[in-house]
Amino acid sequence: MKDTYGLGFVSLPVDCDETALEQNITRFLLELGTDFTFVGRQKEIIVSGKTRRIDMLFYQIKLRCYIVVELKAVAFEPEFAVKLNFYVCGQ
Repeated sequence: MKDTYGLGFVSLPVDCDETALEQNITRFLLELGTDFTFVGRQKEIIVSGKTRRIDMLFYQIKLRCYIVVELKAVAFEPEFAVKLNFYVCGQ
């Protein structure tokens, strides 16, 4: 299952940075229930022989799948979705 979810409806303070956003999103996902396991922030992976960092990585126990979270504290750009798809598909 590869779905993307836009959280653009969430209003953020103007001075919010990605670190603060990571902390808030972590708390939010863990509040969804015990089925989410937090794997790590800035998780280093190797894709196509190059080291990359995933902003946040969770594992959903019932679905048996990873949830990759790429955070941006700026307006959406199409390149963001391409980057996330690259991480998920590994191509």
